[in-house]
Amino acid sequence: MTTPSDCLILLLEEYNSDESSFGNKIYVLHDYESSLYLIRGLKDDGDEPFSFTAYDNNHDSVVDFLELFISRDDLCRITLYNFNDLPLTSNEITYDYLEEVCQEHNEVTAYRPDLFSKKTITKIVKVLKNVYNYYTSC
Repeated sequence: MTTPSDCLILLLEEYNSDESSFGNKIYVLHDYESSLYLIRGLKDDGDEPFSFTAYDNNHDSVVDFLELFISRDDLCRITLYNFNDLPLTSNEITYDYLEEVCQEHNEVTAYRPDLFSKKTITKIVKVLKNVYNYYTSC
């Protein structure tokens, strides 16, 4: 993120079938200026978050990557957040930062946990890339 703009953030949370415990948790956002997807996550059995980037010319790679972490046998809750004040550099947008700022008041929409759908995730990842509000601060 090199300029201030509204930005959608996708959160995928994996749950066991009884919705009692969360598994992997992954945030995805698109940096319009750098033409990159940013992926920040935490495995259910890990202490260290992971961080990846992907070129935005192939959203299928991002969805394939997400599919590696979200089991088709477990439930997946999908939430979209909106921000207009993210840090100006992508390196500052860490998993811990997103955990702190993604709160209910920034929520645009949320879907109840359901089985992972590659088709649904593909549509949302495309939206992340193609829906933005570029503006300069006053």
